[in-house]
Amino acid sequence: ISKPIYAITIKDTKGTQVFGQNTLFSNLITSDLIESDKIEITFNLDANLASGNYLVSVGVTKFNSEDELIVIHRRYDVIDIEITNLDGSFGVANCFCDIQQRPITSR
Repeated sequence: ISKPIYAITIKDTKGTQVFGQNTLFSNLITSDLIESDKIEITFNLDANLASGNYLVSVGVTKFNSEDELIVIHRRYDVIDIEITNLDGSFGVANCFCDIQQRPITSR
């Protein structure tokens, strides 16, 4: 497999894609693979998501000589994660808001 592309996608339970990334878009050069090769790919990311359940999919693709994307292997919904926001936040993302207050004195 020449120039493999490793990808991850996170969807909510309604099927809306909330995040995606791959080695091509992140400008990471990957090594060609031969049949006996084994490789481990790790995606490290912060789950800045709202409370709820999410599904993670992963895959390996490549482009052929005609610039057509070829799917090598895809695994849909391989990980089911549940996000619980303990800070009381709501919405589609968690921005980790820090709220401060200070008195304003009048003159």
